[in-house]
Amino acid sequence: ERRKDLTKLLGGRLEEGRIAVRKVREEAMKELDHAEREKQISKDDHFRGKNEIQKLVDEVNKKLEELESHKEKDIMTV
Repeated sequence: ERRKDLTKLLGGRLEEGRIAVRKVREEAMKELDHAEREKQISKDDHFRGKNEIQKLVDEVNKKLEELESHKEKDIMTV
């Protein structure tokens, strides 16, 4: 039973990590939008930047998922 509680706790921590990543992504996107409005970067650079940010977010989320599954296996192993 304790192991199930630990896996639930792990799931909560994973969600907190995802939320933190989304917040960072939002801030980065806002900075890109602001830079484009101020004519500091071109539309192409803006588009490229958004794609690059999304790739990084996807990478981090994938790593978080891998860590969760690995840790869950460790917890559930007797």
